Amino acid sequence: MHELTEKLKPWAPLFLRLGLAAVFLVFGFQKLSFPSQGTAEIQQIFTSAAGDQLLSLGAASAMNYYMGLFELMLGISLAAGWAIRWAAPLGGLMVLGIFASITFKYSFNTEDETLLLDAGLVGAAFALWALGAGRWSMDGRKEAKENV
Repeated sequence: MHELTEKLKPWAPLFLRLGLAAVFLVFGFQKLSFPSQGTAEIQQIFTSAAGDQLLSLGAASAMNYYMGLFELMLGISLAAGWAIRWAAPLGGLMVLGIFASITFKYSFNTEDETLLLDAGLVGAAFALWALGAGRWSMDGRKEAKENV
C-alpha cells in the first residue's frame, strides 16, 4: 500500500485542483444562470434582526454577478493550474467569508451539511496553496522551463 501512495503523491495537487475547479465552476455558473437565487440568498444574509433590508436589490444583484464571475475565473485558473499561489488562497478566503457570514447570521449548526462542506473546501484550498500546482499545470510547466 505504501508503494501505491508514493506513486500517487505527485497526482495530489492535480486531484485537489480539479475538484476545487469543478466546485467553483459550478457555483459561478449557477450564480450567473439563476441570478435571482443568489441575489435572494445575499439579501437574506444582509437582513437585520428587525427584518430590514440592509442591501438593496441592485447591490445584491451586482454582488451576485461579480461573485459568479470571480468564481468562474477561479475555476478556470484552478483547472489550468495557473497562478495557484494566488487562486487557491483567494478561493479559500472567499468560501471562508461566506462560511463566516452565514455562521454569524444563523450560528453554526452541525446539521447543515453545506457549512461542513464549505469547511472542507477551505481546507482543500489551503492544502493546494501549500502543495503548489503540481507538475501537470501551467505553473509546473513554467517552473520546469526555469529549471532547465
